[in-house]
Amino acid sequence: MEVRTINVQRWSITSQKSFENVVASIEAHVGKPNMTDFGARIAAAKTYTEVQDVVTRAVGKSGLMEFMRIDAGAVLAKAGGNPKSIRLIIGNPAIMESMARLVPDAVSYAPVTVLIESTARWCAPEL
Repeated sequence: MEVRTINVQRWSITSQKSFENVVASIEAHVGKPNMTDFGARIAAAKTYTEVQDVVTRAVGKSGLMEFMRIDAGAVLAKAGGNPKSIRLIIGNPAIMESMARLVPDAVSYAPVTVLIESTARWCAPEL
């Protein structure tokens, strides 16, 4: 097994908008296809041009689509707080393919994770 060290950059944006408005704004720009149908259409595609057509129909205004949503806040709230935290896995399979042509390992980093969280901090109860 080969172990490689890579540098990763993470950046944050702080918004004055409410958590709900930030989520709604992202949702308005990112496509949210039915992933079962999307996967079936990709599998049925005979050519890469057909794959690109499936992707084009799935992405939103931003050129990105949501692959998965994890409501971390729902889990964290069970620990005694009321955090608002959603993790979105978003990307574009056609962009990932072009990245992988240059750097095969790029498929490990596409799509990307977007974490939307409220700035209200919470404390877990003492155990």
